[in-house]
Amino acid sequence: MNKNQIYNKLAKCKGDLSDDNMDIYTMNLGVDNLITNFEYSVKSDNTGDITAKIASLKEGSQQSDANISRAASYVQNEMDCVQKEIGQEEAATKAAAAALIKAIKTSIMGD
Repeated sequence: MNKNQIYNKLAKCKGDLSDDNMDIYTMNLGVDNLITNFEYSVKSDNTGDITAKIASLKEGSQQSDANISRAASYVQNEMDCVQKEIGQEEAATKAAAAALIKAIKTSIMGD
């Protein structure tokens, strides 16, 4: 796998860490629906504790999760390192090509 492929794979991972494609929203909506159905189905005034427990099943957003934020930061650091390596390799390739062209010109034309 070349460095550009590595960079692209890291970028995809970082994107996956920050974008849940509405999955968390969908799960939390399901929890809200469960609470609504529970409150509708159970004819009691004492459902507060149970609905609170059900509500605690909701997931927070990915952006507010410290572990996910640290992972995204780590992936970004890796992306920066790979990008730097790509730049260094490109510079080295250009320098080698320039040196080769100069050597060819010198051998053809002389000093």
